[in-house]
Amino acid sequence: MIIFKKIERKGKKFIFKVLQFILKPESLSQQRLKRIKNVIIVRIDERLGNVVLITPVIKSFLKNNINVTVIAASKFSQLLQTIKNIEIIEFNKKKFFNPLYLIKFIFYIRRKKYDLLFDASNPNDMSTLTFFMILFLRADIKIGFLRKNSELILNICVPLPEKEIHITDYYKILFKKLRLKYLSEVKISLPQDIKKRYINLRKEFKNRELVAVHPGGRGNKQWQVSKLLKLLELIKRDYKKYNFIIIIGPLEKRLKDIFSRRGYKIVSPVDVIDLASYFSICKIFIGNDSGPMHLASALGLKIVAVFKDTAKIHFKPKAAKYRIISASHPSFISVKQVFNAFKAIQ
Repeated sequence: MIIFKKIERKGKKFIFKVLQFILKPESLSQQRLKRIKNVIIVRIDERLGNVVLITPVIKSFLKNNINVTVIAASKFSQLLQTIKNIEIIEFNKKKFFNPLYLIKFIFYIRRKKYDLLFDASNPNDMSTLTFFMILFLRADIKIGFLRKNSELILNICVPLPEKEIHITDYYKILFKKLRLKYLSEVKISLPQDIKKRYINLRKEFKNRELVAVHPGGRGNKQWQVSKLLKLLELIKRDYKKYNFIIIIGPLEKRLKDIFSRRGYKIVSPVDVIDLASYFSICKIFIGNDSGPMHLASALGLKIVAVFKDTAKIHFKPKAAKYRIISASHPSFISVKQVFNAFKAIQ
């Protein structure tokens, strides 16, 4: 495995060296910046939070009367379908190593030329997939942040800010460069017909206010489940008006067993719209720094979230009312700290 990784790294290095001799992005004039009528936004990863956090980019272009196409991983692209008047091109990452699929996809994305390509990928690191996607897409202007090899494919490379900022504020910098208005609000609205399907669930709880609890999260982002259970007991003791919906992912059977044994209502959403619909009947979200946390925030829930210190600036929720509790590791965060945060958002 280590040998294959070394070969892969050397292969990428060689390819980029060759491309340095071939690629020379075209220079720009201010006149061309003023003629932007359509844009393609590139964000191809399978993390829910990143999909949620590009919604201000999409809505800002629409507000500037620019036609929007988004190229995104198919896993969560249906969430973007809640935004009207945009075109979505789905990329199936599971077929990445299928040559026939890739060839067809490249021909498909090259059928149209855009005035602007907006690189909404990680400001600090461009993946190989994003690099080649931007390379093959046809656009007069290609804008993004200055990173390794980005100068080969972008004709506007914007230097990163000196201090760490929220991810949505990185996008604001690119809009300023384009002299376009930017709306930093992260907000998602579900169609009424979808919301109506979940109203009956509230009747199960006798119309008590619901708290969405998401105990999952990637790797060492998770707060201990034992502490979370103690927190819920404290809330039940002091706040009789609340009841809980525990959001469990398809791969989290262990968590499902733990909470179901204690009599909590467990839901396992089948897709991102299902997840969003459960959130739509809740008032508060409790959980870790995760994609569902960002989705709950965008849907207008109050947020209580456990964070690692390294992520609290870059990925804090954009909710109107929130509290984050952070430490170098979630295990250092006490039940009392989170309970106090819950009290503070009442």
